Amino acid sequence: MFIQAIHIINFKSFQDVKIEFNSDVNIFTGKNNSGKTTVLEALALWQECFAKLLLKTGHGKKDNYILRLM
Repeated sequence: MFIQAIHIINFKSFQDVKIEFNSDVNIFTGKNNSGKTTVLEALALWQECFAKLLLKTGHGKKDNYILRLM
């Protein structure tokens, strides 16, 4: 699955951040406490919610879903 972008709102140290991903390789760099792990945690949380949503609705395919948690 390719994730084109993630929009993080009010999650840990991020108030409102949108990150667009490259289809090849993405590398997060930065100083300690700059939010690198927070981005990965947000992606992991999204993936867990997305998988549970698919199981709950009974859909087996993953085509262009947008999951918005507010």
